[in-house]
Amino acid sequence: IAAGDAYIGDISTPGKATVITERSIFQGAHEYGLLADTAVLIAGHTIGDAVSPMILSINTVGAAAGRGGISLTNDRALTIEALDGWTDFAAGGGDINLTAQGAINIHNILYAEGAVNLISIDSSGSDSDITVADGANVTAAVGDIVLSAGDNITIGAANLTTSGDVRLLADAGDVDTGTGVSIEVSGALIGNHVLLQTGTDDDVVDIS
Repeated sequence: IAAGDAYIGDISTPGKATVITERSIFQGAHEYGLLADTAVLIAGHTIGDAVSPMILSINTVGAAAGRGGISLTNDRALTIEALDGWTDFAAGGGDINLTAQGAINIHNILYAEGAVNLISIDSSGSDSDITVADGANVTAAVGDIVLSAGDNITIGAANLTTSGDVRLLADAGDVDTGTGVSIEVSGALIGNHVLLQTGTDDDVVDIS
């Protein structure tokens, strides 16, 4: 727990790491900020930034930035959960930018005062999905919602709501040519425009 800015580097634990500050959480001068099973990041201002995101090696994260954005990159699959009573993954003054070297699974409400950009980087396997679980609504107050998955995108009974556009990009950065993907939407996509895009393989789009 810190009163000023917290610069995080090479914090390692087999369990949960919690960082709370009244100001901002930034990536320190190390290869990784946090190596843990679970991370809880709470800042009065910003968590990472678009130029220097927090570099993580974790499985599950919960985060809230009171008056700034959230920028994280993870070296494996990432699950977003409600942790320690923090019910929303929220950026109260900016964008949410998340990149994972694997699947992104959203089991919590995401809210950004700016845009929401989620990227699951494609690999040679079929493990680069983005899944929004039932009730895990995603909201971008100002800006687009962009979900870019190397493989499949699944939206459960959840709302994706923005004043901008909703863009679901499956098979993005395709490195497993010949493997089809799917976009499955059971919830509502609410925005100025909605774009659903897949690659050049035999893909499936199902909106119900």
